[in-house]
Amino acid sequence: MSRWSAASIRVRLTGWYTVVLFLMMVVYATATFLAVRHEFLEQLDDQLHEDFETVEGFLAPAADGRIVWAGDRHHDPDYDEERGSDVWSASGEPIYRSTASAGLPPAAIAAATATPRYESVVTNRSHWRTLTRTSLVGGRAIVLRVSRRKIAFGHRFGKSWSCSYSACRWWSPWLASAATPWPAAR
Repeated sequence: MSRWSAASIRVRLTGWYTVVLFLMMVVYATATFLAVRHEFLEQLDDQLHEDFETVEGFLAPAADGRIVWAGDRHHDPDYDEERGSDVWSASGEPIYRSTASAGLPPAAIAAATATPRYESVVTNRSHWRTLTRTSLVGGRAIVLRVSRRKIAFGHRFGKSWSCSYSACRWWSPWLASAATPWPAAR
């Protein structure tokens, strides 16, 4: 006879309740993680779209017909490390490349379309989210890619997870006590 089947009904029910509660918490934590991750990626994609429009405004046609970087952007070291922007002509000639995006692989210029293409890229242990799309500046087609490092995303998510983790730590003594057998009746 196994030890589990010899246990009282209270011990067996407590064991089953503990297992079911644990599984419910795993499902809840997974669903919460996926929902929060999805929301953060949507926010990041919205920020990339705003960056795209800003960078597009910095481009202008030159007198000789080329597209040039005409923006007089204030250089903020934090901005340069967290965000990048790259501009190529439709033929692949580089027009502008920020220092932050120098470590990113080149965009697939031939595959770029007017439909925005969002990608997650890992390079040198840094996680980046990019938006690549073609655009018209002065009647000429260009390929524009903006990118943001996911560090801020990770920090925000990490704080959210530590809060959930502390809530789990708060519940763990209760779970431990629920798994202990009841004192024998006298």
